[in-house]
Amino acid sequence: MDLFCNGDNDCGDHSDEAEHICHRRTEDPLLGSVQCLDGIACGAVCLPRSARCNGTAECVDESDEQNCSLCTEDTFSCSSDDRCIPQSWVCDQAEDCTDGSDEADCGTKIKEDKKQCRTDQFHCYSGECIPLHLACNTHPDCLDSSDEGPARCSSSCTDNGGCPQSCLPTPRGPVCQCLPGYNLNSSAGTSLCLDNNECAPLSSCSQHCTNTKGSYKCTCAPGYTEEGGGHCRAGGEPPKLLYAVHNNINGIMMRPGSSYRVDMELTSHAVPIKSFDYSPTSKEFFWTSPALGVIGRYNVDTGVEYKNEVWMSGIDRPDQVVVDWITGNVYFSQQSSNTITVCSKKQRHAQCSHLFTVPVNTVTLMEVDPREGRMFVAGFSRVLSGYPRGAIYPYSMDGEPVENAEVIGAPKTGIPSGLVLDTMNRRVFWADLTSRDISVCSYEGRNCQVVTTSSQRHPNFLAFYESKLYWLTGAQGLLHSYDIVSKETQARFDLTLPAYSHGLKFVHSSLVSPPSANHCSTLNCSSLCLLTLTSARCACPLGSVPHDSLSQSCIYPDSSNHNPVTASPTSSHMSSSERQQKDVNHKEYQDKVTMEATENTDAKSKGAILAVVLIIVLVGIVAFLIFCIIKFRSTKKNPDVSLSFSNPSFGTPLPTYGSGQVQEREMNSVQIMKRGSTVGYDNPGFGSPVDFCKRSSGPKLATMDIVSADPAICEGSSTPARDMDEDSAFQEPSIAVSSFADNRHFSVGDEDEDQHRSVSFYRDNKRLIN
Repeated sequence: MDLFCNGDNDCGDHSDEAEHICHRRTEDPLLGSVQCLDGIACGAVCLPRSARCNGTAECVDESDEQNCSLCTEDTFSCSSDDRCIPQSWVCDQAEDCTDGSDEADCGTKIKEDKKQCRTDQFHCYSGECIPLHLACNTHPDCLDSSDEGPARCSSSCTDNGGCPQSCLPTPRGPVCQCLPGYNLNSSAGTSLCLDNNECAPLSSCSQHCTNTKGSYKCTCAPGYTEEGGGHCRAGGEPPKLLYAVHNNINGIMMRPGSSYRVDMELTSHAVPIKSFDYSPTSKEFFWTSPALGVIGRYNVDTGVEYKNEVWMSGIDRPDQVVVDWITGNVYFSQQSSNTITVCSKKQRHAQCSHLFTVPVNTVTLMEVDPREGRMFVAGFSRVLSGYPRGAIYPYSMDGEPVENAEVIGAPKTGIPSGLVLDTMNRRVFWADLTSRDISVCSYEGRNCQVVTTSSQRHPNFLAFYESKLYWLTGAQGLLHSYDIVSKETQARFDLTLPAYSHGLKFVHSSLVSPPSANHCSTLNCSSLCLLTLTSARCACPLGSVPHDSLSQSCIYPDSSNHNPVTASPTSSHMSSSERQQKDVNHKEYQDKVTMEATENTDAKSKGAILAVVLIIVLVGIVAFLIFCIIKFRSTKKNPDVSLSFSNPSFGTPLPTYGSGQVQEREMNSVQIMKRGSTVGYDNPGFGSPVDFCKRSSGPKLATMDIVSADPAICEGSSTPARDMDEDSAFQEPSIAVSSFADNRHFSVGDEDEDQHRSVSFYRDNKRLIN
């Protein structure tokens, strides 16, 4: 019942939001916003117009970077649609516009009259192409009858025409052809029929493909059942498609041949969810809220009162989040930052480490394959009013770039808007918002090809299950699917999701079967343990350094900075111009990747660095002491006169009037005291700081919501103003407090003239001395 009358079209046909059912529903109040005269509204804040479509999201909801036009002065506009491409893509012998207008009038297109026929066609002298088997069939099929010639046709295939398999006669001689499953090749003038790799096309099998002589064979992984046409069906429970909308994460139970059931998996209680992931081993959801700066956790199996909790707080606008379902590590990115952070909790304390920085301005999506220890990060960079350039970057889950892998989609990817992994076949699927193409590459970035092109604009949020790709278009919840085996695309009107749905993700037991071994269980790491491509390694959190060469133990050089509870990574915010310069400096993926706090360096090098730092600090202290001594000698001109000011009345309760006001002390008595060579002045009428604070009209500290380690200061100056300047006993409260009680002496010489005192203090001091 939680999904009834909630304002979202959860059923797809609006039956759950019918007016006769929800007529008493109170509309949700609109969020507060401001009217900006010269700028753009970002919630309750106004931003300058330059923040619009500058490639960096300044708003929490990223509304300043939505629906940005890609057509600028340095782009080419396609003829038949509203798409624009960079000028560098024009006349590059690759059609980027759907109508091919970017390759028209380039001088490289083959003229129609010189167009070649296919290998299975016969080229007539009159210009047309006919099927090859129609040649020499005793019936003219070309307009000029050039496909028939009794003399040549009868002798063309004598002795099989020298062909390895089949021979087709033509008036121009024999044409060799190979049987299905073989390719015709030529070597040293001899025709050969070589076996064709039928497993190369993506549409061969949904899972495992074995190439055979002239054919191929499809098989399925354990837990799947073979079906016709190369498909595999997962056994067990029905799959569930998860998606986020507003502050909820819903799940659709997809039962074949029956109606779909929609359930609310969790609610964040009016906190918009930006990204989420699910760990099938711990049965936990992890979700982010940029507005609150938190990562939430939701456990499906625990009690209701403990289901939803703040797993980590104090994060500057957390964005994308993925979970390693083998170790439990949580990886996340932040808005307006290209740093990827990993965190883990031990004994309710979070420990985090910055893994790497991606050479893009904006991180859009992340996916992990814990079995392989791989991580894929999608993002893009965009100079102000320029065309976006994006890619998918492969890393190991401990933050190292994969050496034998190439950047995926780098040449012509604009904004990666969808990312999903086919862990069974080690494939990476991604969607490009700018071209509407959905492409695929291997984990190593090879064998890349376009799978399909979305018929609707703005394809985003890819999901993959069995042999089908799913994605959304626009913001209206329109769901589409594509079968990679049958090559069929469907608009799933039976699965229309609520508007502004995002984050598609399938959950099924087959996706994590069989269980994988946790390599971290044998390393005995005191802090973080990260999976690698082959095993795992220990890592130290922020603020610490390895105590040994394997980072199994970590130490904190400055223990005062060690706060394992907060673990709130901070990101450095850059201006738009700085980010533009950074985009120029990161043109290639081979640029150096910044590594922070996770490098597995030797402890000796760390010790050497600490030693150098300590030496520099000691030299600085010695230099400071020498400077102080020289300064002291140079300023010591005359023997100082030691004065002490005694106030026996300090701290003594005074009589009060009926109104509760403190009676003013008399200011007409000063006693001169002499002890040995020391001359003192006794001022019993000195107003102590206690009396001064009592007379202050400001709020008391007990009523102020102030939490600070700094000492509290009363209103005004630390030197209270006096009504009578002729008070010869006036002095700083800080000096009066420490007069006779601490038996301290204060020099009155040339050095005291440099200290900050009130004007009345110096006037009275001179009068008393004289």
